[in-house]
Amino acid sequence: NYLKEQLTEKVDNCDVLGVPIGCGVAFKFKGNLLDYDYAIGEALSEVGGWEVNRLQFPSCLFFQAGHGWIDEVDQLIIDINKSIKLVLNDPKKYNKSGMAGVYGTAASFPDRGLIADTCSTYLDVIHTPQW
Repeated sequence: NYLKEQLTEKVDNCDVLGVPIGCGVAFKFKGNLLDYDYAIGEALSEVGGWEVNRLQFPSCLFFQAGHGWIDEVDQLIIDINKSIKLVLNDPKKYNKSGMAGVYGTAASFPDRGLIADTCSTYLDVIHTPQW
């Protein structure tokens, strides 16, 4: 619950989704940060090496807090705020780079079957032994 409290109190335009009862917290941004969820996730990786999961429907970020991260929550909040500033200063850089571009493109496909087919083909390719 500490992470949820810190996100809602110290990060502007951030909503925690649901009621976190385990070690993970899903959160998304609103207001002037609407649609920047994935971009902020990219910037977080750059700023502090944080790895957050990107979720779809709704687009949001998910942080899984394990034992090693318990003492790092305050730093995560600082780095989220730094990441927000980076994204607002250069939105094109973060919206199109890394996984932000992949998830943003995938979420915009109207035909969800195409996503499943593409993922299946990709997995077939990377798991096929090379002789």
